[in-house]
Amino acid sequence: MQIWNYIIVGGGSAGCVLANRLSENNKMQVLLLEAGRNDNALRIHIPALEPFVFGNPKFDWCYGAEPDPSRNGADPIWPAGKVLGGGSSVNGMIYMRGNAGDYDSWAEDGISGWSWHEVLPYFRKSEANSRGESQAHGAFGPLAVRDMATDHPLNQLFIDAAKGAGLPVNDDFNDGEQYGVGTIQATQKRGLRYSAARAYLHPALRRPNLKVITQAPAAQLLFEGDRVTGVEYTKDGAHHVARCRGEVIVSSGAIGSPTLLLRSGIGPAEMLHDAGVPLRAELPVGRNLQEHPGAYIRAQVRIPTFNSAITPFKAIRYGLEWLLRGAGPIATPAATCCAFLKTDPGLRHPDVQVHFAPFSYDYTPGDKVRLPKEPTILIGANVSRPMARGRVGIRSSDPTVAPVIEHALWDSDTDRAIMVRALKQISAILAGAPFGDHLLENPAAGLTDSALEDYVRNNSFMGYHPVGTCAMGRNGVLDDHLRVRGIKGLRVADASAFPRLPSGNTNAPVIMLAERAADLILADQG
Repeated sequence: MQIWNYIIVGGGSAGCVLANRLSENNKMQVLLLEAGRNDNALRIHIPALEPFVFGNPKFDWCYGAEPDPSRNGADPIWPAGKVLGGGSSVNGMIYMRGNAGDYDSWAEDGISGWSWHEVLPYFRKSEANSRGESQAHGAFGPLAVRDMATDHPLNQLFIDAAKGAGLPVNDDFNDGEQYGVGTIQATQKRGLRYSAARAYLHPALRRPNLKVITQAPAAQLLFEGDRVTGVEYTKDGAHHVARCRGEVIVSSGAIGSPTLLLRSGIGPAEMLHDAGVPLRAELPVGRNLQEHPGAYIRAQVRIPTFNSAITPFKAIRYGLEWLLRGAGPIATPAATCCAFLKTDPGLRHPDVQVHFAPFSYDYTPGDKVRLPKEPTILIGANVSRPMARGRVGIRSSDPTVAPVIEHALWDSDTDRAIMVRALKQISAILAGAPFGDHLLENPAAGLTDSALEDYVRNNSFMGYHPVGTCAMGRNGVLDDHLRVRGIKGLRVADASAFPRLPSGNTNAPVIMLAERAADLILADQG
């Protein structure tokens, strides 16, 4: 039996980065286990087909959660990429790091090495930004980050209306300061999705010291005393064991990573007792689940939008535009503009993120994708630093039994109050010049605070940014080098390690974390 230097469990955004960086040394034997499939399906790579991948059980775990009392008992689905590249293969492709204060707050809580000035080099290292190299951005990394290749008149109308409402124009949301309104950058290249698998994993597959096994879900970690020495996994219905002389790095995401640790006896004693799992280390695994709570506005406009302008002739035109220039509606990410609002003018950092798209579709996982025939825009706003917390648990040690996910999205009075204030600001922006001249409806306008709270509950969504379930911190699961406390040879490197949500989309921060994790692993190994 081959014994590996490193076993990476999970081929998502973080796992792809780690597989590349750890296998750069040809003396290190690296195994990557991915529970999902390969990423060779064409629909993964074409941006406009993202709604047909997201929420599709072929490519998405579509975890079912407990009913949410804060959303009138809704039965939410929590997405997670079931494919190489993980979330970066099914997400909206928006590149967003968060603001400097997010990471400085981690450092202020005693998590050494994760302040903004310490993580910025890893953002830059990962990035091949179309704007070129600068103090904030990298130009020579693996991950393609591009300005949008296609514009729409509604983008500038939205930006101008936000300016009229007092927001500054922000040409770069990723330099540490987010306040303002502007267009986004996306993880794309030549009109195609540029996932972590495409950026990091595929270039490394030619290395003889890296092996990737797909459709190989991990059942549990294997131990000798207090050291992890391998992983038990299944492949084609048979049980297999992979042994490790160095470290196992769990990178299965904010749902998958805590679930594997819990099945292996690492977690809260009471939960493990109830699940019939012997306790190895009592740690708050699965606690601290965080998600961006959001509410959306869908409104008709007088200008044709990408969803309403689809005719046979234009479909041919759009197809040629995409094939020849990598541009057009087919290359458009999930949103085209963002705005970061302060619902209290005294705030140091924005507390709400707004996504604007000159098109609309039903994007709740599990819903049938429906493109409205009428010209419609979609705005999604989420609380950047929510107070609500949930948990991930297990019912048994059986890896085929789905995890327990409990999270009341609008459980916090503070979060609801922030969103009510945000909807008022957004409604004012939409009504203002010049956007208001083209608006046919403004669904949240003129509502009382009580009615807006009802609106939030009935028109809400998750940001699809779960984090925190194996968090770093003094009282957390991990130390500041991502090592599991009390266990040797085991780290967790993915969004579950974040102590708190960054103020924005989470894929770029996960890639940054994995870049830094690789350096920490190599440095700690001497």
